[in-house]
Amino acid sequence: MAYLSRIFRRTSSRSHRRWLATANSSNSPLRHLPDPGKLVTGLTYETINSSPNVREYMEANFPDSFKEDGEDDEGNLSGEQAAINDSFARVDNAAYTHYPRNIRPISCYTRTKEGSRCSTYLRRNNLIPGILYGSDPTKGILSNQPLSKLVVQTQSRELQRELDRYHHHFESRVYNLTVYEHPEATEGTVHCVMPKNLQRHPVHGAQIYCVNYLRYHAGRPIKLPIAYINEEESPALKRDGFIVPIQRYIECFVDAGVDIPEKLELECTGLKVKEVIRLDRLILPEGVRYSDRVIKHGDEFILGVVFGRRRDAGDADADAA
Repeated sequence: MAYLSRIFRRTSSRSHRRWLATANSSNSPLRHLPDPGKLVTGLTYETINSSPNVREYMEANFPDSFKEDGEDDEGNLSGEQAAINDSFARVDNAAYTHYPRNIRPISCYTRTKEGSRCSTYLRRNNLIPGILYGSDPTKGILSNQPLSKLVVQTQSRELQRELDRYHHHFESRVYNLTVYEHPEATEGTVHCVMPKNLQRHPVHGAQIYCVNYLRYHAGRPIKLPIAYINEEESPALKRDGFIVPIQRYIECFVDAGVDIPEKLELECTGLKVKEVIRLDRLILPEGVRYSDRVIKHGDEFILGVVFGRRRDAGDADADAA
């Protein structure tokens, strides 16, 4: 690393050397230094720690890497950075919070104007238009009542947060939707809902265009996604086999007071090539049952088929030997 020492002598000034002498005396750790190889080709942490000249060069040319983000010269966090760190801590705590019945919260606001022009204006201001509809016998709300339909607007960041978490299974989730009268309101009405009719921009697919909410209760079926487990215990899947899914979701009822599962597990142990996967391989949690649409098909309700290459006779003889 002699070339770094030469570069350091050419680029470092006396003021830099004086500041570096103070930094070396305090033995400041490499707290936020990224991969040194991305800053200088071939550089490693061991070289920085073993060579004082290389360390001085790195501290002089990359000083931001040797102090905390948002720190001043004395090592204290600025007020803005402290607030950002506090907000991230709250988000991290909320991410691991267990909500009753596995129902996460979300909020929206009512709106009075309807139409395409109003919806376009809302989207430009990061608000997503939608409708809250459906009946809820537990609250005495019937779908034929005019007041059962509410036009609402949701902040795009709240929807994007849930989409980043659940992706395609977003509409298979149940949420506690708090409806506020206006953004400054502190109290609102809570509805148990399922997201429906999620629409995206026809060209820019990442942009959300619309999302509606259907009121949920224990008597309403919900489509739960299927997740495969123990694939390594299947002879077919271990030999480059694969499952062609016919049904990716199963319509089920969840009893009142029971945690709503995020997915239904499908047992893959013992699956063979050309085997048809049926309902008997699904593991239903307690309090979850199939809907009438699924039950009436019985054994004809197919979840998928296993495809893959059969083993050659020569391979089988080699294993037997």
